[in-house]
Amino acid sequence: MDPINDLTVEALARAKGLDASRLRSDFGLVDCHYAGLPGVRIPYLDADGRWVFDKIRLSDGTCRRAPAGGSNELYGLPQLARTPVTTLVLLVEGESDVWAAAQHNMLAVGVPGARTWRRDYARTLTGRKVVLWEEPGLAASQLVLAVARDLPRAWLATADAGAKDLCALHQRHGSHFRQALAAMLVRSVPIVTRAAALIAASPPPRLAPTYYRRAAAAQTTTEYAVERARGRSTVDVLERRGFHVKGSGVNRTMHCPFPDHDDAKPSFSVNRETGAWICFGCCRKGGDAIALVRQLDGLSFQDAVARVAE
Repeated sequence: MDPINDLTVEALARAKGLDASRLRSDFGLVDCHYAGLPGVRIPYLDADGRWVFDKIRLSDGTCRRAPAGGSNELYGLPQLARTPVTTLVLLVEGESDVWAAAQHNMLAVGVPGARTWRRDYARTLTGRKVVLWEEPGLAASQLVLAVARDLPRAWLATADAGAKDLCALHQRHGSHFRQALAAMLVRSVPIVTRAAALIAASPPPRLAPTYYRRAAAAQTTTEYAVERARGRSTVDVLERRGFHVKGSGVNRTMHCPFPDHDDAKPSFSVNRETGAWICFGCCRKGGDAIALVRQLDGLSFQDAVARVAE
């Protein structure tokens, strides 16, 4: 991200050509200071409008997350939840594209980054008409492949040289944004068609030295372990550790598993389908079983993955 001196919501809006009052009212952006720098606090909310975490954009162009750690979420879920399933959804990278779409009364949902797609995101978008906006670059191509795997009925619009993302399209065309976007959507293709072309264009693997082959094998093993761990049910992980989880619906309850929190009544809630969990007593929370084991056992991400994947 480009640095913006004396960053505020108004300064960010000017740089993006957006309405600052709408960023504050519709998306909850506020001015802040963090690590001695001026910045903008961008709240991420779940579909019910509940706060999940803040992304803090700083004047030097860097970003922070508060609280640190935890799993990412799609951006723009409250707006998605309030919109009929027949409405077209633009799947984009980052927050500013979501803001630009909203300024023109279009619906967009942001992936936190090109390499942060998770399979459970697809459940949020299943049954809707989704168009992924493909930005330039290798990471964007990897996002296309991941989304094609999980949302094979989605479509894909590829950015042209004049506008790499929706916000750039807004800055370039202003009030004619919708017409420019419509012209791009007319040229959209099924995402599986683009994914097949990307796979076909991939260069054949070269024979690597032994240590490269071993590194590649280790990376593959790590990716498999992460995929396996993320597929583990948080409820099952808790029950394997001897905790009694009550209830039969989607949301289950139990006494808090953290030893430093002695709750008289069950205050810990876990979603059976998504794996997300929260303790309303000690305020710890996370998005999956990996996050739970990391916090329970004080482990690194890699060690927690190994323990959950066992």
